[in-house]
Amino acid sequence: MPIARQTSVAPIWGGLCFILLYRTLPADLVLSVQLMHQYGIPVSQMAIGWLVTALPALMPLLCFMALAHRGQSALWPWLVLPPVAWLLCQFALAIIAGIVITRFGLAPPWSEPLSDLLFRLAVRLWSVHVLTVLLTTLACGYACWREYRQARA
Repeated sequence: MPIARQTSVAPIWGGLCFILLYRTLPADLVLSVQLMHQYGIPVSQMAIGWLVTALPALMPLLCFMALAHRGQSALWPWLVLPPVAWLLCQFALAIIAGIVITRFGLAPPWSEPLSDLLFRLAVRLWSVHVLTVLLTTLACGYACWREYRQARA
């Protein structure tokens, strides 16, 4: 019984964290269906747009599941890894977007260097949104760690 409870703690709290981080999921799904029907936008293009938004929000879920699978009982990984993974995912997506824009887009590579794009992203990210993500992941990480420890006891 405790083993089943241990393994179910991480997906529950990770799923809650995903829902809290990706608050516009229902509206995005409805809007995607409407855009596909009204304008004929390909499903692959809609999926990529949704994935770019959902991937950072999935990082805490993946971290919680990995920590529970490894049997991690210390508090600091539960609190530190999810926000760091979210931030790294945001920067990775910004780098990929910068490469795609300069390689395949209409913007010439000298119009805006990648460092300026990353700096603009960092300035925009270090705002209320990052504080919200940080508080959300810290609260979910602490709750997940607490329930995981109780399930192990």
